[in-house]
Amino acid sequence: MRVVLFFRKRQHGNFSIESLFRQICKAFPEEVQWEAKTVSFFSQGLFKRLYITLEAMFNQKEVNHITGDINFIALFLRKQRTVLTIHDIGYMNHPIPLARWALLWFWIRLPISRSAIVTVVSSATKNELLKYVKVDPSKIRIIPVPISPLFQPATRKFNKEEPIILQIGTKFNKNVVRLVQ
Repeated sequence: MRVVLFFRKRQHGNFSIESLFRQICKAFPEEVQWEAKTVSFFSQGLFKRLYITLEAMFNQKEVNHITGDINFIALFLRKQRTVLTIHDIGYMNHPIPLARWALLWFWIRLPISRSAIVTVVSSATKNELLKYVKVDPSKIRIIPVPISPLFQPATRKFNKEEPIILQIGTKFNKNVVRLVQ
């Protein structure tokens, strides 16, 4: 089986999704031949997004997996061979109504309608997504983000007075406020 993972063009500081999926692919069985296809342009502007969709259309395989932030490419991929992973939908809090409308249709509703399976990282993401799209909930599968084998538990007593907590990322969607609470 041939699988292609479509990655967004790498921006400074944004690469965790791609690293995660490369690790997952290393665990595929031998009969799964996978390749990572990083699109040529940043997801900015109509013409670059059209080029990205055409690029994806001509690079399809038996399974096409959209991994993040370029959901709109599902519009030009074969539906029954497309998996769409949505990590979060914080972008639906965009302050501009027209931008929210475009995101709703081109990042959520149309891509989900053009995908055989949608994966999300948590039940919270699934529930939030279901507020925006009418779809059979069984089409959306929860697959938590795996922990890298580099991280191993260390047995030690928890210090309630001065706790040490590992937090990766500081953007709003990383839920730092709730972590601190």
